[in-house]
Amino acid sequence: MSQELRMVEQNRYDDEIDLYELIEILVRNKKTVIVTFILCFFISLGAALYVRSNREDYLVKNILIEKNDYKINGLNTINPDDIFLRDERIEAFYQIEALNNEYKKEIPQAEQDISSKRKFLQEMIKTSKNEKVLTVKTKFILDEKSTQDILNTYVNMLNEIDNLTQVVRQNKNMRIAQIEELKNQMKVVESKISEIFKNDRILNGLKPEEQIVYIQYKYPELSLERTGLEKYYKGYTDNLVELNSIDENEKRVRAISDTYFVKGETKAKLILAVGAVMGVFLGIMMAFLKEFIDGYKKRYKKAN
Repeated sequence: MSQELRMVEQNRYDDEIDLYELIEILVRNKKTVIVTFILCFFISLGAALYVRSNREDYLVKNILIEKNDYKINGLNTINPDDIFLRDERIEAFYQIEALNNEYKKEIPQAEQDISSKRKFLQEMIKTSKNEKVLTVKTKFILDEKSTQDILNTYVNMLNEIDNLTQVVRQNKNMRIAQIEELKNQMKVVESKISEIFKNDRILNGLKPEEQIVYIQYKYPELSLERTGLEKYYKGYTDNLVELNSIDENEKRVRAISDTYFVKGETKAKLILAVGAVMGVFLGIMMAFLKEFIDGYKKRYKKAN
């Protein structure tokens, strides 16, 4: 019984391939392993270089957008998304020669219109918001100056939307004119009241608080007119004080960083690493496959 077990055990070991045999197979077929690895490596290198050549680099600037509307009528809301809504703004960007040339090179002539210009520009300029801070990224094209021009044009358009200076001045002038008009109207009312005091003997015999009640009762329209004028006068003067407290030269769009360069991220290194690993793996697999085919051919010849 033990003799049979030893024979089975011996047969089992004879069918196994140990580590030394595997190494011998790889050594015998080292050319196959090396050639396969080199092919895979160069393919992945080509792919990595292609991906790297299409990397998108950016010039970046951080912009602070103040959202305070100061409760002033007519003050524009600064929304970066509105930059690309008006056709004249789109055309202003394409006054930059490098951008215009890049657009004509990328877009077929039959498709060149304001819509394609807008889409091309939106792909060129990327923005991201974080509370008050707007980060503007402009794709790096041709040279730094042209890319900087695109970025500056965008920021200048944001500044053009900010009409704080004009609106504050307009509101100040309007309030000053309204206050002067109210003063004139109040003088007319006071003149009428003075005439009443001259001509109404009953009024002159009353105490000051009684005079007010008397005028309200006997001359209600005049009393209401004076009350209304005084109310508007107080409101306008308070508003003028608020307007004077605002720095009309304040910019609601301010750069809070210098322009800086950001290198685009690519997967070139990952592609190269995966290619190298795959080259080793496929090289080993090809070596074993070649060994199997060679062994099969030998057995086939012996059988015949």
